[in-house]
Amino acid sequence: MILMAFGNPILDMSITAEDEEVLKSHGLKVNDQLEIPIERLLAVKKDAEQRYAKTVQFNPGGSSLNTCRILRALGEKNVLYCGSIGKDENGEKLLQLIGESGVNCCIQSLEGSSTAVCLCLIRGQNRCLIANIGAAFKIELSWLTEKINPTEMIYIEGYFIPERLSICQWLVEKAGKLAINLSAKYIVRSLWKELRFLLNACDLIFGNASEFSTVVEVSGSNTLDSWVDSLAKDGKKDRIIVITNGGSPVTLMEVIKGVTKRQEIPVARVENVLDTTGAGDAFVAGFLFAFLHSKSSRECVEEGIRIAGETLSQIGCHLPEVKVN
Repeated sequence: MILMAFGNPILDMSITAEDEEVLKSHGLKVNDQLEIPIERLLAVKKDAEQRYAKTVQFNPGGSSLNTCRILRALGEKNVLYCGSIGKDENGEKLLQLIGESGVNCCIQSLEGSSTAVCLCLIRGQNRCLIANIGAAFKIELSWLTEKINPTEMIYIEGYFIPERLSICQWLVEKAGKLAINLSAKYIVRSLWKELRFLLNACDLIFGNASEFSTVVEVSGSNTLDSWVDSLAKDGKKDRIIVITNGGSPVTLMEVIKGVTKRQEIPVARVENVLDTTGAGDAFVAGFLFAFLHSKSSRECVEEGIRIAGETLSQIGCHLPEVKVN
């Protein structure tokens, strides 16, 4: 089975700040998470490089791209990542990094648009994140229909939904199996109409406890169980719902022929945690890797837990040893 993943490809740029002067100079705070104009972002990057005489570290980023990179590092070759970038220097760098990861991609390069970038200014345990999404929102349905035929398994990150409902509708029509990641509480809250359409069509749903709590709230349900029951009532589609909760057990809910089965699967304690960035993306990668190899739902969750745990000992969303076969 081929997995096609859709998301916002981002060039992650990280630099260590020795003091807070670059932040103060540009009106930023140590733990800001902001989207700003590309010109301002590049000015901050240039100032930080000159001020601290350090080179920016580049990594391919974006939720579903992280998942695809981990899948490829695990040896899964039947993965295709789809998104859009600008025809610019940052786009060329991002394509180079994706190629080095071994992930197959179908990426539209758009004239007159800037590649999505995220600059991380690191100061001790603090992270100031400034981003510009740019071209990532602008992938065209007409271009996609000429390039791919998504008839097997589709994975959509929640961040892909804004401004691309027509693409999501096309994917629902075409997909053999459909998986989605809720991605963020604000996605659930601000795009509930679009998300509800996708959730009703999904075979697999991933998210964390706070995101699912928001689903319960905006759907008008009383509890998570009652919301799942509302999905299961027609009995026409079996579903797998996976709810992560940090170091607490993972909740696995399987809807089979209208009947819901619930399990709580413990998470092993991880020593020497260095960075939680992308742990959720790595969990999904481990789950999907096992799923694509016909493992049981519980085995898929256990593999997701194991892979996420391995990335926690790394800086960024990486496995300790990446070997692409």
